[in-house]
Amino acid sequence: MFALVHNGIVCTVLGLFGLVANVMNILVFFKQGLNNSMNISFFSMSVADIIHILAVEWANVCFNPYIDNLEAPIVFTDLYYFTGGWVNGCACRITLYHMVCITAERCLSIVYPLKVKTMITTRRMVVIIVAVYLMHVLTLVPEYVTVTLTWRFFPSRNRTLLSLGIRDGSAKGVTFLLHFILAFLGQVLVIIFTAILILHLKRQTSWRQTVTKEIVKKNKKSFSSRDKKSMILVVVIASVLIVCYSPSILCLVTFILPEFYVGGKLFPLFRDAWAFAYLFAILNSGINIFIFYNVSSNYKNTFKQCFHCLITVTPVTVNNAQFSVEVKNTQEKVIPRFCRETIPIYNYA
Repeated sequence: MFALVHNGIVCTVLGLFGLVANVMNILVFFKQGLNNSMNISFFSMSVADIIHILAVEWANVCFNPYIDNLEAPIVFTDLYYFTGGWVNGCACRITLYHMVCITAERCLSIVYPLKVKTMITTRRMVVIIVAVYLMHVLTLVPEYVTVTLTWRFFPSRNRTLLSLGIRDGSAKGVTFLLHFILAFLGQVLVIIFTAILILHLKRQTSWRQTVTKEIVKKNKKSFSSRDKKSMILVVVIASVLIVCYSPSILCLVTFILPEFYVGGKLFPLFRDAWAFAYLFAILNSGINIFIFYNVSSNYKNTFKQCFHCLITVTPVTVNNAQFSVEVKNTQEKVIPRFCRETIPIYNYA
């Protein structure tokens, strides 16, 4: 029942929502233009999130408790581990290190506002992103050297099934350790860059209030609001990353306890623990659209241009005059459309 509710309903629904949300993100950033490092980073991060969500949706199929009723000669949990398990983990780390790059660039843009354009160009950002993808993909080599898919006879089912087999046990657990180290390091870097950014914003706000008291007094609300939004953005990003990637500690458990592994004595616990880890990760993939929309006014405007078809029109009648209320997210625009009467126009000239 746990697997059916968790994998079949909760993760599937969240995954479909995250898939749609990240497709929207890709369309928005593509419309804005991939001509600056931030848009390239967010665009690529959305692609990594889509890969991660597809891997989780594949997990929902393989871990469905009723899939064995198909009588297929396959151990679907082993099949997923080989074809999607580490694809999922790799995509999560790629997303994490995209956020490391983004927070680092935002930190540099505030600390060195006049040099950041020459320090981080679009070409350099593309090279960094390609290096991030390549680095994390290479960490999977030890695991795929260790395991393979093979035909094995299962006496309990009296059948020969395609399942996971150990090819060479010398590198067993290495990929789990690398996953833990890289995930932990990425979270630490995000926290450090976020702390630097918040401290500099506080100093910048204090400097404004000291040097330009009269201007700040007149525009106190606008200054504090802008700084507050920037701080909220980085704090939310750091908090979401820390919470959603905290289950990476499971990889360290596998390195310490070899039985906490596919085919080990602790496999049921291994499976359920990673099910919760997937839930947290898929929440991170779907929540970014809300952060972008509520913090970035540029993203919000482009989003409205791309998806103006989401506008709903509600007709109302006031004093025999018909109005259409055009609702565009939280903004309302009232457009009069007079059906029977017209307003007389008087010329006082």
